[in-house]
Amino acid sequence: MFFQEDNISTNVIIKTLKEAFVLIGELTVKIPESLDTEISYKAQEDKFNLIYNIPFDNLGEEFESIMSVAQVQEKLLIEYPFLRKCFEEIDESIKEKLFDIARKFLLCCLENMKI
Repeated sequence: MFFQEDNISTNVIIKTLKEAFVLIGELTVKIPESLDTEISYKAQEDKFNLIYNIPFDNLGEEFESIMSVAQVQEKLLIEYPFLRKCFEEIDESIKEKLFDIARKFLLCCLENMKI
């Protein structure tokens, strides 16, 4: 609905896309603590630049700036506590596969948003 408004400026669209990019990036990219706790406009721009400069189209299995499956799982369960209840009775191996798929999906989103 936001992007369908009649008189929306390009600057507002870009700002919103950057915010979404950072929100998704924070779920999969290791953000330095100094940027993670800072809420200023400059810190948000620095987060955006940090995430944007990751070569999502050329990631190996283990890329230093990208969280592992276990780290993504921990981050998602902290950010979205309702997921804990959903995963209580799921077998650990299935849970790991689901979080691996979630991680890959989020990284794919970032890659495509970057394009």
